[in-house]
Parts: sequence; C-alpha cells; structure tokens
Amino acid sequence: MTEPAALVRQYLTLLETCNPDPAAYAELLHPEAPSHEHPALLARSTRLTTQSFDLQHLHTCSNDTVVVEAQWQGEASFPVPGFGPNRQLSAQVCLVFELFDGKIYRQQRYEG
Repeated sequence: MTEPAALVRQYLTLLETCNPDPAAYAELLHPEAPSHEHPALLARSTRLTTQSFDLQHLHTCSNDTVVVEAQWQGEASFPVPGFGPNRQLSAQVCLVFELFDGKIYRQQRYEG
C-alpha cells in the first residue's frame, strides 16, 4: 500500500496535468468519496489549461490525514469573471486529505 504522503503527492502531480478524465484518478480516489464543493474563486468544474502546486509543507498525521500547505497557480481555459482571459491566478492553499482503505476519501481546500 502506498504511504499517505506519497499518495497525496501522486494526486497533486496528476492534478497538475489538468486531466479531466475521472478514470485517471480512480487509482487514487476512494470510490465512495463524497463530492461537495465549498465556495471558492474557481468552481471545481472550471477547466484549467495549467496548474501547479509549490509545496511548502506536508504533514502526515497518525489518523491517515495529510495536510498540505502550498502556493497554487493556474490558468483557466476561458475568462474568469473579474480577471479576464488567460490570466495567471494564484492562491495560498491549505489542503486536508483524509484517507480510507489506502485511497483519498475526503479533501478540504482552504484558500487565502
């Protein structure tokens, strides 16, 4: 079984490919993971042409929880209200991953 920190790193690397195919994530995400989205600058459905995570800290907790602090950057494939087309976006993010059965079961994202 993949270590929690390595699994989260794999997931973030896959997110950086901007692959919209759910099958690409099946190996990493638990099949019963709930899907719910908090208000954010970009909705999960926003198509990105590029994105990256510059990891600043990664903490593995004893209860199969991984916390990531990162600088996120991305570019939307269409104009984002208030930002115009092809604008590079960035945010300081805190990502909290809960694992179950060796896969990501829940992810919370906080932006600042």
